[in-house]
Amino acid sequence: YENIEMFSDVLILLKDSKSIKLIDNLGTEVLSGNFDSIEKLPSCNLYKVLSGNKTGLMTTNGKMLADPIFDNVDLSDVHCIQLQKDGKLGFLLNNQTLVPATFYKIAFVQNDLGVIVV
Repeated sequence: YENIEMFSDVLILLKDSKSIKLIDNLGTEVLSGNFDSIEKLPSCNLYKVLSGNKTGLMTTNGKMLADPIFDNVDLSDVHCIQLQKDGKLGFLLNNQTLVPATFYKIAFVQNDLGVIVV
């Protein structure tokens, strides 16, 4: 590997020119793939995973919440993260529930999901 670094309290990042791998402190592979980069998001307990010009999200323990298939990720509300793909919107609610990008507009009321307009 070209680069080895502590990625979080429990994960180690291994990177070469073709792939990125995350292992835990016991050496068990947690995540691997042809990712260009993995970045800590300062506003929440998530990492942004980049592959080509696509973006995904994963937890701090390496669980992939949203595969890197999205054109844009809007982190203005960390309780309901908007995901855009092919001009349509989906969202990740409370870092748990992924709703596919099938909507043209999503409206929120006081950080709770309000009305969805298709």
